[in-house]
Amino acid sequence: MLLFFSKIIYQISVNAYHFFIGAISLFNQKAYKFTEGRINQTIASSAEKTIWFHCASLGEFEQAKPLITWCYNNLSEPIILTFFSPSGYTYKNNYPLARAVYYLPIDQASQAKEFIDQINPSLVFFIKYEFWYFYLNELKQQQIPHYLVAGIFRKEQLFFRPIGALHSAMLASFDHVFVQDEASLKLLQEHNFTNSSLAFDPRFDTVKHTSTQNFQNEIIEEFIGNKKCFIVGSSWPKDEQLIYRCLPELADYKIIIAPHNINHQRVKQVNKLFTSSTLLSNPIDLISSKVLIIDSIGKLSSLYRYANLCYVGGGFGMSVHNVLEAAVYGNALIFGPNHSKSKEANDLLELGAAFEVRNDADFKQVLSHYTDENALNLSKLLSKEYVENRLGGTETVMIKLLKDGIIKTRKTL
Repeated sequence: MLLFFSKIIYQISVNAYHFFIGAISLFNQKAYKFTEGRINQTIASSAEKTIWFHCASLGEFEQAKPLITWCYNNLSEPIILTFFSPSGYTYKNNYPLARAVYYLPIDQASQAKEFIDQINPSLVFFIKYEFWYFYLNELKQQQIPHYLVAGIFRKEQLFFRPIGALHSAMLASFDHVFVQDEASLKLLQEHNFTNSSLAFDPRFDTVKHTSTQNFQNEIIEEFIGNKKCFIVGSSWPKDEQLIYRCLPELADYKIIIAPHNINHQRVKQVNKLFTSSTLLSNPIDLISSKVLIIDSIGKLSSLYRYANLCYVGGGFGMSVHNVLEAAVYGNALIFGPNHSKSKEANDLLELGAAFEVRNDADFKQVLSHYTDENALNLSKLLSKEYVENRLGGTETVMIKLLKDGIIKTRKTL
């Protein structure tokens, strides 16, 4: 009975959410993309079997990417990729390893069945937090193997509460749940979700792969010269203002800033704040400039290799951004106070590979701490070990599917 009423409430909530997004799409660009993208897309029917990956947004895509690459290289079925959010779809709608990239249609019984019938999947991966009842129910009814990858759970979530019958049913519907950490695995097992095992976050494999690729930039290398390099990645205005106020403490460093949003207005804003700055796209007087502004996308994950010390932005906003891209190179990290949503940031803090700063005084204290080469080297070592000890999540997932006979690879793993 509880499940019955939960399904009704769930369907009303989903419909209400889509109605609300449609209503505000008249004056909200993201809501407009969310709505129009679904209205205007055409789902191509596939006669052959496919492999379907579903991600909420860009962050989850980064977790899925090594699995997608593995499937593309080793299996014959084409890949279908879906996103819930425009922030994922907008950047990856032409992803070359996927036959097609779609917005996930609204989670209703009829639409879920129609979409699954059209893309014809033989194997499905949902990433991290994606739980859509009617899609999961349809996959279960059609006996299509479906897996949750990079799951992470907390005891206060609905899955583990008496009123969470619907969420429990969704979690139980997966053929297997791969979780990122021992705490999540223990929590699932305590609540009798036996279809679970540990497989580290595949993003560790992604950043490791990036770090092994050849990357050189003569402009950056000329800018740094024989100085130490302080890299500010995915920065927002509050991050940049903190750095600006503490410039005297960074006298020994050349500073590279890669704003989170790279557009003309933001680049102009950073350039105006740091008067002794130059742009990567139009370098002027590299030797005497204090700050180099990265004004093109796609470089940050490789740039971190040049750092002696890193600051990762976002911690004065919703949440700190991707710390793994910096940690893989063995960098000591600094970020703002909002990091509760980042397991990796919290782990690195606990290890002593990273420090949280709330104000100028904190930042100056951390910089002073890292004038001690031994302290800096210890944090760098701990950071690198943290990543190295968590590699192999992709392989763990695929080996289980091979052993269970779900997939048959064309090559030897």
